[in-house]
Parts: sequence; structure tokens; C-alpha cells
Amino acid sequence: MFLELPKINLKKQQGMTLIEVLVAATILFSFLVVMTQVMGTASISSDQAEKNITITLNMPFIVDEIENNINAGKFSSKGELAMAEVSYQWRASPQMRHSIWQSPLQTNTKKRYVSLYNVELDVSYKTLQKTFSYVEVVSEK
Repeated sequence: MFLELPKINLKKQQGMTLIEVLVAATILFSFLVVMTQVMGTASISSDQAEKNITITLNMPFIVDEIENNINAGKFSSKGELAMAEVSYQWRASPQMRHSIWQSPLQTNTKKRYVSLYNVELDVSYKTLQKTFSYVEVVSEK
């Protein structure tokens, strides 16, 4: 009688080789590095967008305040919107003055005028500062 030895199958693998583990780890870490950079850039962009949106949403209030000041004869000022933490500084310079056309049917003979002002506006919120230029039209009474 012959003694039989167990057959060893050399082709069957029981685990991963060191090279396979290193390749998988390299792919995983490369993916994590790329995702970290993408998330960092997205965070910076989101912060910048939030600052721009805050300034844009508060512009109508600032422009109304500037118009009221020009109507009152004031041509520069500083201000702050406390709830929004937005501060601003503006300067206005007269550009031109024109008379308004009146209908011959109007009984008021006093001439009316409109004035144009160039307005320079600096607005800041947190670390963002923006400069705007526009023309304000004011009707004189």
C-alpha cells in the first residue's frame, strides 16, 4: 500500500500580494488628495459667493440712502448696515444740469431741472471690498 500525500494546488491564491496592496493604497490616497483639493476649492468659492450675494442684496438700501443724501445736498458720506455687517463710503460729483421739458398745457411756469451726479461707491463686507461707479439722476423741485 502506498501512502498518498495531499495535493498542493500552487495556482490557488489565499490573499493579496504586497504589490497589489501598495497599488490599491496608492489609488486610494491619490483619490483622497484630489477630493480634498476639490472640497477646499469649493469651500473658498462658496465663501466668495456668500460675500458677493450679501453685497448685492444690500445695494438697493445703500443706493436709496445715497439718493436721499444727494437730495438733501450732501455729496459724500460713510455708512454701515448693521444687520448685514456691510459698510460703505461714497462720493458724488455733479456732472450736468438740464431743464425738463414742460407741456404748454401746464400752468406752472417755473422751470424744473434734473441733475446728473457721478457716484463712486466703495462697499465692504468681511474681507471683500468692491468699488462701483454709477450715475444718479436727481429731479430738483
